[in-house]
Amino acid sequence: MNFDISILRCPLTNNNLVEIKKQEFGQLNISNEFEHYGKIDGGLIDESHFYFYPVFDEICILLPQYAIYIGNDKDLRGNMSFDRKRVFDYYNNIDYQTKNSLELYKDSQKWVDFRDVTKAYLQNSFTKAAKFYAPTGKYLLDIASGPIGLPEYINLSAGY
Repeated sequence: MNFDISILRCPLTNNNLVEIKKQEFGQLNISNEFEHYGKIDGGLIDESHFYFYPVFDEICILLPQYAIYIGNDKDLRGNMSFDRKRVFDYYNNIDYQTKNSLELYKDSQKWVDFRDVTKAYLQNSFTKAAKFYAPTGKYLLDIASGPIGLPEYINLSAGY
């Protein structure tokens, strides 16, 4: 991976995470259950070897719901609340569509106005937002921002 994983911790155990390559999956009994989400490059496991987190195209998926339990003790995840499960299931049951070579959730039209008349407004909004970001930095954390649909949005992370 092209970043320092020492800053990451397992969200369940708070242990350090260790990178593993795809060829090591067999030794740790890690299934290929995530293959339908995209190309798995490898993964991260917590130091106790209880949880595996997949890495797709160098994106670490550190959500407990996506962890694969590989330990032999008690699984700490428990059950999701009704609302969390409903949202989790919603986003795992919709597909993507490609628009202008960008992948978007098929439901994006419900929440984002992609008409030409609003394009300038959206582009201007991201350009204005850039004024509040430091021009460079070590990390930029993008949490639950939805699909990346405009180059101006991608440009926000150019110096990171």
